[in-house]
Amino acid sequence: MPFLREYEFIVKNKSGTVYNFYLNENHHIEYIYTDANGKWLQKNQVFQKKTLQFSVTLDSSNQIHIISYTSTGDLYYHTLKGGRWNHRLLMNYPKGTYQIFYPVIKSINDAIHIFYYLVHGKNKGNVFLLHLVNNQDEWNRNEVLHCTYNQVINPYKILNNQSKIYALTTSLQNNYEEVSLTSYDLADKTWDKDSIQLTSDPIQKLYTDGILTSPDHLHITWSQYDQERLTVHHLNYHLTEDRPLSSTKQISTGLNASYPTLMGYDGKLWCLWVEINQLFSSHSSTDGLEWSSPIGIDESRHLDFRRYRFITNDIEETKKVMCDFLFGTLYPKIQFIGFGGEVNDEVQRDQ
Repeated sequence: MPFLREYEFIVKNKSGTVYNFYLNENHHIEYIYTDANGKWLQKNQVFQKKTLQFSVTLDSSNQIHIISYTSTGDLYYHTLKGGRWNHRLLMNYPKGTYQIFYPVIKSINDAIHIFYYLVHGKNKGNVFLLHLVNNQDEWNRNEVLHCTYNQVINPYKILNNQSKIYALTTSLQNNYEEVSLTSYDLADKTWDKDSIQLTSDPIQKLYTDGILTSPDHLHITWSQYDQERLTVHHLNYHLTEDRPLSSTKQISTGLNASYPTLMGYDGKLWCLWVEINQLFSSHSSTDGLEWSSPIGIDESRHLDFRRYRFITNDIEETKKVMCDFLFGTLYPKIQFIGFGGEVNDEVQRDQ
């Protein structure tokens, strides 16, 4: 069955309410949420403007925050208070002159951080990572770094521990994408001037993803293109020691492995990816030093599925699963698939 490339958001707060945010047929941000009995209620809209991309986060008090980029070049910040959505225009980038890619919003230590790539229409091949952080009613703006690209702008990844935020990015070195890491000190509120280059392989890298399994232990994955096929690779990296803990390992064995996604579940590190509309997975019980043989997920051959960005402020939930993205079946019977053995984690609710 088809893999749907457009991802949605699953937000689960510590009170047990589950929200599903997505773009409807008019490209308006729409959502549905569950009642106390776990039943899906009516659909609602955040606001009625054509939206190109958006991102959702949840703070410790269960307040939902959204950043959106509209077809008219507006960057909006939305909050839900007292059952009503409040909208604040942060920036306007004139259409045809600037373009935003991959907006991300994060609640970190109860401060709201916004990130996005900005491309100037006259400066193709160059992209700037921008960072906005709220300071009471003001937003402080930082230009984090500059990246270069050929035809494809790779997504970046924002990670954090208690003391730092990390931006995992790719940029061209000798005409090939290399993965780098740049850090932001949460106490000093400053970005490092220099990035750490994590890879040095003269080969094309796509779909970069990463996860922190401890404050110092970074795992990275990507799809590597060698003119014949896409294969998934993994790298272990120790941040304090500034060194890889193992050599780069190829995890997949197929011909067209894309959208690699890392997650921690049940004491294991999992890597999931898509091959020709089927989901595959491999896991490691040695924190990425060795990986199991890939297996195809049967559900993905019989059901439509997509990626979901998963956000929760439930402490017990974060202990159970450590991830940014998950793969799952579609509304109204949303079920996460691809990990955990025969029993999948369910967000399954009847209409």
